[in-house]
Amino acid sequence: MTLKEACGTGKQELAQAGIPDAALDAWYLLEYVTGITRTAYFAEPGMQIGDEQYKRYRSLIKKRAEHIPLQHLTGEQEFMGLSFRVNENVLIPRQDTEILVETALKFLTDGKIPAAGNGICLLDMCTGSGCILISVLYYLKKNGLSGSGERAEVFAQGTGADISEKALAVAEENAERHHIEARFVQGDLFENVEGRYSMILSNPPYIRTSEIDCLQDEVKMHDPICALDGKEDGLYFYRRIVKESRAYLEQGGMLIFEIGYDQAREVAELMIRAGFSDVRVRKDLAGLDRVVCGRYDNEWKGWIEMFDRLDDLLIRYEELMGELQEPDVANDPERFRKLMKEQSDLAPIIEAYQEYKKCKQNIEDSLLLLEEESDEEMKELAKEELSESRKRVEELEQELKVLLLPKDPNDDKNVIVEIRAGAGGDEAALFAAEIYRMYVHYADSRGWKTEMISLNENGIGGFKECVFMISGQGAYSRLKYESGVHRVQRVPETESGGRIHTSTITVAIMPEAEEVDVVIDEKDIRIDVMRASGNGGQCVNTTDSAVRLTHFPTGIVIYSQTEKSQLQNKEKAFRLLRSKLYDLELEKQQASEAEARRSQIGTGDRSEKIRTYNFPQGRVTDHRIKLTLHKLDSVLNGDLDEIIDSLIAADQTAKLAKMED
Repeated sequence: MTLKEACGTGKQELAQAGIPDAALDAWYLLEYVTGITRTAYFAEPGMQIGDEQYKRYRSLIKKRAEHIPLQHLTGEQEFMGLSFRVNENVLIPRQDTEILVETALKFLTDGKIPAAGNGICLLDMCTGSGCILISVLYYLKKNGLSGSGERAEVFAQGTGADISEKALAVAEENAERHHIEARFVQGDLFENVEGRYSMILSNPPYIRTSEIDCLQDEVKMHDPICALDGKEDGLYFYRRIVKESRAYLEQGGMLIFEIGYDQAREVAELMIRAGFSDVRVRKDLAGLDRVVCGRYDNEWKGWIEMFDRLDDLLIRYEELMGELQEPDVANDPERFRKLMKEQSDLAPIIEAYQEYKKCKQNIEDSLLLLEEESDEEMKELAKEELSESRKRVEELEQELKVLLLPKDPNDDKNVIVEIRAGAGGDEAALFAAEIYRMYVHYADSRGWKTEMISLNENGIGGFKECVFMISGQGAYSRLKYESGVHRVQRVPETESGGRIHTSTITVAIMPEAEEVDVVIDEKDIRIDVMRASGNGGQCVNTTDSAVRLTHFPTGIVIYSQTEKSQLQNKEKAFRLLRSKLYDLELEKQQASEAEARRSQIGTGDRSEKIRTYNFPQGRVTDHRIKLTLHKLDSVLNGDLDEIIDSLIAADQTAKLAKMED
């Protein structure tokens, strides 16, 4: 039996059992049993599965059909790109919790966290599987911000605390698995915790007791209740941690919580009343409140690194406005032009920053009014103003990040490859699959990595549409010439008369556009997170982490679900959206520079017929440079260097000739 057939039967059985996203679960179990990657699976869909592997796969499918959590069957859960050991003694890590880790890493890498003793000290309260603490320490170490090596700038150490000894055993195993040195202590919250900490992280139980019975069966029957039950109002552990954490935090230290989707206001107010400043709320990918963080230091008013830079830009902007009003500027056209250009570049940044500061002041004023005002109508108005200002602050923070992004050359970028079947029906789709494998083999030969983003199959092994990424040094510089129409001439397997048919596919090579290349206004996009049901967090045991982006101005829709992590799928979707928008801009530039393009090798016209693959003659012809090679099999196996080297040489020659003219 082939892998594809096995996956199909698994999907069918899970769907009949009412398992949400049966196709994804069937694939994850197949991947777990066989160890095959998605790239390899689609490159060789006819690969056979061994008898013992299939027997094990069928056993797991039957257990999953009984609604046993997928993670308990595999003993694994992916979180922040790392694999963690899980069992019935720990809460299965949710993708929503990645927002908590992402927030902690941002504060730590910004360098605005106080040291405790010899370096940065982290405490993970209610650590469970240890995934939060271990992920933070892992990425600090990976990025050279912890440890004692030559690249280290800060030494970070961590402690995890939990009431369950069995949970701590899992946490210790996970720390060893990822080579992370951490200390784990058993006790009721801070009962056995010692020392002071730079940052305290916590994903405490926050489900209201009355709502436990309403949770999905997979959650309430398989996750430990002690990791879910937040007592009567769901805030019991937040109150205790907020109150007790002050004795363990360094001055200026951070407290960061994951919260239930409707608990942001209550938890934020708890922290503010306890003396935490700069209290902020972050949303998850579904747009729900998911993280509350604050700094324990009433006098601390510092900004993160980005806002330090913005203060400098504000000063420079005021200097520019003063210089532009000087009488002598008008007499110096060159100086006037440079000042106006700089002023124009800074204007949108300064406008957003000034609005940001105004909204922050509105938040402080609203919170003060809520504390002092007794009139209910006035308090309601203050709450409305507070909510609107907080929402706008989050939007402006993202806008300011985009406005400050730098730029990089295209030739050093990774590429996103989009292959679409054109004329020829099923034959075109089959050829599209062959071209996909050709590029995968070529990437392998150069030591590049390939990563599937989306795929639409035709049911007989062909691809109607395939989008994937190739990552590696100089990928775009070599593959940018592949954009255009690829034509195949051969006798299809379904052709009984032996006639040669001509089919076409379209290949689009897009440089992976970073945020520095394309500014995406938050108002122009909608992010949809595909989940089985519920409001995320601890409320749902989900393996569905698909993300869909809709870009309103262009109508582009991006759908990504190939990863097990919402953050990773969001990143993939944004990478593809940015690349598509950037590619549209490149096409506009090329259209406006038609004369220049005619003097060069085509690198972007999707309607341009660039290459023919003739099977009866065993040849490949590139029409742009009139190159014909009689080694079709070799080319389809990824031997593209001769063609690409010839294209690069021809392009360089054309550009040099244009400069000489």
